[in-house]
Amino acid sequence: MHVRSPVRPTAGAAVALALALLGAACGPARHVGPPVSGSSATAGAPVVRVVGLGDSVTAGTACDCRDFVQLYAAGLARRWHRDVRATNLGRGGLTSTALLTRLDGDPATRSAVTAADVVLVTIGANDLASALHAWDQGPAQDEAACGGACDDHDLARVGAHLRAALRQVRRLRGDRPALVLVTTYWNVFEDGDVAQADRGADYLRWSDDLTRHLDVTIEQAARGENAVPVDLYAPFKADGRRDPTSLLAGDGDHPNAAGHRVIASALLAATPTSAAGSTTS
Repeated sequence: MHVRSPVRPTAGAAVALALALLGAACGPARHVGPPVSGSSATAGAPVVRVVGLGDSVTAGTACDCRDFVQLYAAGLARRWHRDVRATNLGRGGLTSTALLTRLDGDPATRSAVTAADVVLVTIGANDLASALHAWDQGPAQDEAACGGACDDHDLARVGAHLRAALRQVRRLRGDRPALVLVTTYWNVFEDGDVAQADRGADYLRWSDDLTRHLDVTIEQAARGENAVPVDLYAPFKADGRRDPTSLLAGDGDHPNAAGHRVIASALLAATPTSAAGSTTS
């Protein structure tokens, strides 16, 4: 298995720039904020609707702060001079399987995505929980085999389910285009000082390798469905030698307020500078 190259925060060749955003009414959903007004918002322009889908990172777990979905919406309002409404549907513990189930059958999720102009997706880490359990239960691990606890089938499942979820987002939007941004991870489990104290240097090397392989899977799935992959590994850890502790909450697993700002910045860097060229087909 090869180690990934950093994902560039751009739409890339797979992304077709298309029509201006279309405003629509948003159905009931969790964490719906009031519209954020951009400076000199365009009079009469429809509200831009941002929906966050994903796991506890999206949900803002362990951080008593504005999550990256809200921060991104505020930045987008300033950039596009539009009113932006953020709906955060992140849920702790969500897997790619559960995300697909929600997109297929949960009315609130389907309604929010149907109305969305921008969809932010962070998913896949919880699919690898069995790998962490095997690491914690097993003897010294073989890094060349992804720690001896990484099942290629788990990675393949994330890729397949993520692609299916992105196709469902496209179906729910119908012929109305939306910008879909899919993030990678800096670590699928705990990192930084907490991880060093809890599990040690061998674990840090193993979890970093596993994360890089998952990030490749996420990037490939996103590009395969004409979504925009957004790298979070480099902003948190550079080439892997930067300590991400200052961006993590006390549990070492989730981003703190500074980490959420970094994620929002990475997403904004992957977003067109104007609404007129902002959608993917």
